[in-house]
Amino acid sequence: MKGLILKDFYLIRFQLIIASVGALLMAYLCYSGAPSTGLDSSLGYVSRILIPAMFDYIVIVIGSSFFLNTIAEDFSSGWVMQQRTLPVSDRQAIGAKLISTYILIGALALFALGFNLVFRLSYGGTLEIMIAVPLCVGLIQVITLSPVFPLGQRYGIKSANTVYLLLEILMAIIAAFTMFPALSEEIPIIALRIVFYAVLPLLAVISGAVSFAVSKSLLLIDSEK
Repeated sequence: MKGLILKDFYLIRFQLIIASVGALLMAYLCYSGAPSTGLDSSLGYVSRILIPAMFDYIVIVIGSSFFLNTIAEDFSSGWVMQQRTLPVSDRQAIGAKLISTYILIGALALFALGFNLVFRLSYGGTLEIMIAVPLCVGLIQVITLSPVFPLGQRYGIKSANTVYLLLEILMAIIAAFTMFPALSEEIPIIALRIVFYAVLPLLAVISGAVSFAVSKSLLLIDSEK
C-alpha cells in the first residue's frame, strides 16, 4: 500500500513543485494586495472573507486535481495491465489511489488554513470562518474527486475529466448560491454549522466508501472480460 501511494505522488512530483511555488506566490500577492481591496471600507467585512476563501478554493481544487493525471499515466505506461501480474489486490490499488488523494487534500487544506490565520492576524476577520472555509473546500473536493477515480479506472481519463468538470461546476454553483445569502445573514448560522460540520463530513465519508466499493466492482468486472 505504501509503495502504491508513493508511486502516485512520484508521478505528479514536478506538478506539485510548480504548484507549491505558484501557491506561495499567490499567497504573497493576496496578502500584500489585500489593503488595496478596501478592507477599511463598508465592504471590508466581505473582502476579509472573499480573499481567503478564493485563495483556499484555488489552491485546494487545483492542487488536488493533479491526481487525475495519474489515471492517464497508469494507462499510458501499461501499469493497469502490469498491476494484474503483481501481488497487489484490487482493494489495495483502489485504496492507495483514494488515500493519496486524501493526503494531498489534507496537506493543501492545512496550507490554506495557515494562510487564513496569518491573514486574520494582519487584517482581522472571523476566526471560525477562517477555519471552516479550508475544511469545507477540502471536504467538497473529497466528495467531488472520490467518484471520479472509479470512472477513470474503468473508462479512461477523458470520462474522468468530463465527470470531474461537471461536478466542479455543480459544486461552484451551489457554493455561490449559498455564500451570498450567508454573507447577508439570510441563512441562520446554526444551519450553516450543521452543513459545515455534519452534512459535508458525512457526505465525504459516503462518497469515499461508495467510490471504494464501486471501484472494486468495476475492476473485478473488467478482470473477468
